[in-house]
Amino acid sequence: MNKEITQQKDETKPAPLTTKQIIWFLVSTVVYVILRVIPIAGLSPEGQKALAVLGWVIVALISECLPSMLITLIFGSAIIVSGVLTPGQFLTAFGTSPFILIVGLGAVGMGMTRTNLGARMSYLMMKYIGKTPRLMVLAIMIVGFVIVALIVNLPALLAMCPVIISILKELDEDPETSNLGKAMFLGLIWAGAGGGLALISSSATTVAAAAAIDTVSEGVAAISYGQWAVFGIPIGLAMLIPAWLLLCKWFKIEGKGAKVMEPEVLNAKIKELGRMNAEEMRYALILVAMIALFAVGGGFGITPPVVALIFMGIMIMPYIGVITFDVVQKNTNWAMCFQMAFFMGFAGAISGTGLGDWLAGTLFGWFQTDNLFILMLAVILIAHIGNIVIPGAGASILLIPSVWAISVNAGYANSFLPMVLFHVVNWTQFQPIQPQYLVVCANSGGYLKIRDFVVPNLIITVIWTVLFIPLAWFLGPIAGLR
Repeated sequence: MNKEITQQKDETKPAPLTTKQIIWFLVSTVVYVILRVIPIAGLSPEGQKALAVLGWVIVALISECLPSMLITLIFGSAIIVSGVLTPGQFLTAFGTSPFILIVGLGAVGMGMTRTNLGARMSYLMMKYIGKTPRLMVLAIMIVGFVIVALIVNLPALLAMCPVIISILKELDEDPETSNLGKAMFLGLIWAGAGGGLALISSSATTVAAAAAIDTVSEGVAAISYGQWAVFGIPIGLAMLIPAWLLLCKWFKIEGKGAKVMEPEVLNAKIKELGRMNAEEMRYALILVAMIALFAVGGGFGITPPVVALIFMGIMIMPYIGVITFDVVQKNTNWAMCFQMAFFMGFAGAISGTGLGDWLAGTLFGWFQTDNLFILMLAVILIAHIGNIVIPGAGASILLIPSVWAISVNAGYANSFLPMVLFHVVNWTQFQPIQPQYLVVCANSGGYLKIRDFVVPNLIITVIWTVLFIPLAWFLGPIAGLR
């Protein structure tokens, strides 16, 4: 008995740091000290403090020298202790951050895994579209795009994984050799990348980006829900087609003649789900109502964080909601929530201390032009590099102040270039080790492994970049971004 108690206590202790982690922590600390004490021409004392903190967090994130939550907390503390922001300024920045919005949207998204809505959509789409193996892949991608657009991406991806496994098992696909399985799961991830950019409410990263652009521009370039949709939805949908064609070509998915889900099998799957029960219908109505309030709430003074808070309350409300608060507590990625909140507040500090202008001048001062198209190409390059250096959305949030400075210095005080940066950082697949890949691989039943998508990721990123350039240029003025 005492041995069991001891083991339980040990499980609650933080894991000891490895020698490699200790070395990298020391390296990050040295980077901070160097950037803090060496005089840097053209940078204010406040800006140099911000640069030192920025250098530390970049090295810490890349090296993973500490647990992600600990890195985030040290980062927040360093912002105050270093004098980048006063305690009051920091709390104000945190209070206006997307923290509440991210937590609220995450809670709503968790409802997807508690209902059959995702499975129902998948089987129906497979029934009406999936007439060939290639069209089966397309059906999964369409459903993935729609579900991720409606709720935050990771819960949506988790809800889809067992459905895909069920389909593949019905077709007797071997996890070790199934190209169809690889194409379906990778297609789900790629489609989710597009769906996650469709609406401001589609992911935590879009929420953080919209808030960061609003902060660094002091409201000048604030983006409405409708503007984001006009820019994000067409781009996301356009990205699906080349992605689908590449997957079918790369994994040699047959067009006709191969085994597919027979209509009677799909009808049986749908019948097993039964009619939409009260819980599933409530959840569908909650999603529709939330999207509607996001779209029109601004006209009534109902801000996005308030919308998220309202619907999080509805989701955990007895007799109406479909989850409990204990589920929200247990399944929320708190490290990511705090990281996004701190990054957004720090984005304002980068801009306010002059660090954004200094970085823009130092890194891109040689690039003198007021041609918006050429600037867009330069920002796309910056975005790709940023994603490789800092995997995930953190790169976009930290780079937005500098891109805003580039935009303003060239005479464009609008949100176009920051939006270009954000979109590229978040759909570029040059860096495959990101949360969505880890989640899907872990829940793919062995059908998808990291080695399966390294090369296709590089190819699709090049294709998407070429396609994105004319799309963004055309949609920018239509959405009122430039």
